[in-house]
Amino acid sequence: LYISSNPPLMTPPESLGSLSQLQSLYIYYNDALTSLPESLGSLSQLQSLEINDNDALTNLPESLGQLFQLQSLQIRGNSELTTLPDLLGQLSQLQSLYIFENNDLIILPESLKRLRSLEELAVSKIEDLVPFGEVTPILTSLDTLAIINSKLADLPESLGQLTQLECLYIGSNSKLTTLPESLGLLSQLQSLTIYNNEALLNLPKSLGSLSQLQSLEIHTNSNLTTLPESLTQLVNSLEELDIRYNSIPNETVQYWKTALPNTQIISEYD
Repeated sequence: LYISSNPPLMTPPESLGSLSQLQSLYIYYNDALTSLPESLGSLSQLQSLEINDNDALTNLPESLGQLFQLQSLQIRGNSELTTLPDLLGQLSQLQSLYIFENNDLIILPESLKRLRSLEELAVSKIEDLVPFGEVTPILTSLDTLAIINSKLADLPESLGQLTQLECLYIGSNSKLTTLPESLGLLSQLQSLTIYNNEALLNLPKSLGSLSQLQSLEIHTNSNLTTLPESLTQLVNSLEELDIRYNSIPNETVQYWKTALPNTQIISEYD
């Protein structure tokens, strides 16, 4: 069911909750929408919910925590949204959670640490990852994590406890200057993308311990001038290295082409 592009709609009717067999609900581009009915929690078969680009939406009903069959939840581009319901932590079947580009939403609820089935987590615009440091040791099923467009100056060492992580994206974090050495503990990581972090000065030496890493994209980090020597340890596993548009000089790029002869290296000098 799509509820989309209804300029005068301020809230959907409570009768929406009577659609007991509904499995997917998409609420998009409703400029006057300020709230959603508590009856949403009665959609007992709902598996996918997307709430995107509703510019006047200020809050979400606590009853969302009653959607016990929900597997995918996306909340994106709701510019007036400031908080998320703490009861989201009750969504025991949730596998995918995307919280993106909600300009006034800067803190995640503590209850996220109870989402033990979560496999994909993407967050942006977050200014504080507390309680993220508490959450990461518990999210043991997580295989994909994206931290995008935040105001964070650092990331918690506890990221290294996400032992099932296969894909990690760290991008457009304007205050991020370093990454935790614990990233080297991500023994299942296959793809790592680090891009457009303008304050990032260096990368952790521990990246050389990522023995399963196949794709490493490090691009458009304007103050990054070098790569850790430990990357030579990936000579037999790394398939692609993208180092475009950093401040890495050509002679350094040529060095890495020699040091990693089996790796496709992409740079602006090609």
